[in-house]
Amino acid sequence: MIISKLTAYNGTAGQFIAGINFNYNDSATITDLKLGGASAHKVNACKKFVRVTNGEPKSNGTDADGKYCIYDPASITYLS
Repeated sequence: MIISKLTAYNGTAGQFIAGINFNYNDSATITDLKLGGASAHKVNACKKFVRVTNGEPKSNGTDADGKYCIYDPASITYLS
């Protein structure tokens, strides 16, 4: 998926903009992301999951990795 020129306000800590199943080779490319609100610094741009056959997928990190979660953390704009 490609997400570009998105502005999101009032997210809560732990929420994420994109969620991908990396073991299915999903990927998210995120550019020009703006986050605002009190918890903006605690909203993740991208969250990786391991898809499982039963139950909820398990989280496998939120860092930009250049392969599955493709974005530059320094390019995220935080709005007051």
